[in-house]
Amino acid sequence: MFIETTLMRYGKGPGGLVGVTLKLSTVKRWALSLHITNRIESDIEEMRHEQAKTQAMVHKEEMPGRITSDSRDRDNIRRKLEMCTDPLDSEDHPKGIVNTVTGRIAPDSVNFDKSVTL
Repeated sequence: MFIETTLMRYGKGPGGLVGVTLKLSTVKRWALSLHITNRIESDIEEMRHEQAKTQAMVHKEEMPGRITSDSRDRDNIRRKLEMCTDPLDSEDHPKGIVNTVTGRIAPDSVNFDKSVTL
């Protein structure tokens, strides 16, 4: 639908197909050259207004804001891990059931550790 309406609009507009000719070869050349013509027109307009695109010389991960944000994230992760109980260091574990993330110890009334024998 988009292609059809676009071709109809350009075909009936000034410099379009209607009134020029109805030869098959001319119609084919005109239809196939629309995208090229549009690209050339855009390039000329860009040069006219001197809106040349500049290439980024620095990756977005190397920008100062991103570096600061990443540093803050690493510090937060380090602080959180330092608060956690190391699950591989059994000597540091308290008696009973322990939440390794928060460090909370379950009261003696919790007997989940004896669930198999019960």
